[in-house]
Amino acid sequence: MVQALALYEDVLRRAPRNAVAKLGVARMNIIGAMNFIDLDTSPDLKRAEALLAEVLERFPSWATAHYTLGLLQKYGGQFDASLRSFQRSLRAHPSYLHARGQVGALLTAWDSPRRDSDAPGDDPPRTPNDASLGFFYLFAAEAELELGHAPAALDWLQRRQCLHAGLARSVQAWLASVYTTMGDRQNAANTSPP
Repeated sequence: MVQALALYEDVLRRAPRNAVAKLGVARMNIIGAMNFIDLDTSPDLKRAEALLAEVLERFPSWATAHYTLGLLQKYGGQFDASLRSFQRSLRAHPSYLHARGQVGALLTAWDSPRRDSDAPGDDPPRTPNDASLGFFYLFAAEAELELGHAPAALDWLQRRQCLHAGLARSVQAWLASVYTTMGDRQNAANTSPP
């Protein structure tokens, strides 16, 4: 991450109007702050915000810029604004799975989960060769379990299982948990990690 930030900064020094570099610098600072990553300097969220404003002024429909703004707003506790930014990202790029996942996470985190027209659907669009799709299935399962929908959580976990051959220990643990919640002790015992 430190190297990526240094590369973006280098491009920005040579081409001060380069929107990709501005977005990269903003995003690396935001992700560094969100994930407690030790950068060479402390993450500069004010600068990230200013760079994002410049990018969005020039490219108001750029899905990745709205997604990055949503991350900054989420980190700052501006959850309604964050949700709107992620939704705007999805309107610009409906198959942007990371934005879809963030919308789902925000909606699930509220005490009274709500559905609205820009919320993730029941079946996220498939992006060919997207290695992260299995993680989104796990996130969907977690959300359904949080909402008290154990059968739906089981469905997402089974989709994850079909997507990737072999069961990771974490998936086995999730399956055992869901089966236990459903009162199915036999399947819970069969899927528990060794």
